[in-house]
Amino acid sequence: MDGRSSGHDLTEASLAHAGLAEPFGVQDCSPKGIGNAALALRLLLSSFHTDSAHPMPSRDFKRTDRVGAELRRELGLLVHAAVRDHGLPSCSVSDVEVTRDLDYAAVWVTALLPAQAVEAVKALNVLAPEFRRALSRSMRLRRVPELKFKYDDSVDKGERIDALLRATQTPPTPES
Repeated sequence: MDGRSSGHDLTEASLAHAGLAEPFGVQDCSPKGIGNAALALRLLLSSFHTDSAHPMPSRDFKRTDRVGAELRRELGLLVHAAVRDHGLPSCSVSDVEVTRDLDYAAVWVTALLPAQAVEAVKALNVLAPEFRRALSRSMRLRRVPELKFKYDDSVDKGERIDALLRATQTPPTPES
């Protein structure tokens, strides 16, 4: 180096001149305070790099998650209408899992009465092409995933566990 400042040197004078001493908690410009301010400023500046040496920060969610959430909302409305119009057993969409290539979607449904779950899933799978056609009109996707309805038994398992826990609880003993 030739002794010149690289533009990223964080000194007391540069922080004070930029007006950054106060926002980063550096009132007395001690070495520890400047170190904390330097770290915070480096993190802030690193988010603005766009060259190949500093790639963009990774997203917290994937496109499949966003498509799955949108499918869940739209299918929730379509399934509700199908239950009402076609006299299907009462059921609702609990989750949608989309494959990475967005070709297939597993649609998890729960039934109000678990005894009618098999009948509801069969009927929804018969109506799947109709749902897919309706989704192609309402969603902005090049290709709507093929839908496969499956029964989500997690609610039933949760109720069973809850019942077992209630059965094993001992009644409180009265203290004298």
